[in-house]
Amino acid sequence: MNGSAVGPDIGVGPTVLSPRRGAMFMQRDVLGRIVILLGATCLILIVLTILTGIVARAIFNYPLSWGVELTSILVIWAVYSVFGVNYRDNAHLSINVFAEILPSRCKKALEVLGDIVTAAVAALMLIHGIGAMRMNYGMTTMALDVSVSLAYYLAAVLGCLSLLGYIVRKYLRKCRGGSAE
Repeated sequence: MNGSAVGPDIGVGPTVLSPRRGAMFMQRDVLGRIVILLGATCLILIVLTILTGIVARAIFNYPLSWGVELTSILVIWAVYSVFGVNYRDNAHLSINVFAEILPSRCKKALEVLGDIVTAAVAALMLIHGIGAMRMNYGMTTMALDVSVSLAYYLAAVLGCLSLLGYIVRKYLRKCRGGSAE
């Protein structure tokens, strides 16, 4: 770890904020900021929902019928909403032990292969997510009476669209000779 590191390098996203990386962090696109805010809001609401359920059951002896359902929906939205932003920031969990010992050209090929696999999986999730939304549009959740399509599948569809968009953007920038960041 050098003087500019913000934490030990454990293979979880970028750990060094170079002056250029720091400037890019401060100038994120508006949509990315909204998505991060959505994910953070979902996490806060998860904690508040669970705490409300605990208080309602323990103090008032009144269990909330909708607490678990809302928490499940919020977890799905918290995870899928930040798919693309995590890809953009290279913040997904990764194990780089073998990749670090490869020559530079092999690392680049491995990165492209990883992006191809990621894009293929995201495309499959997108196709099946849209199909599931159409199939389950008339169904509603038990406690909250919210459309299953909107509560569960929309987050996955939007997350996959975002992820695919950032992958395409990365390679368009590379083709134009710019930085992939």
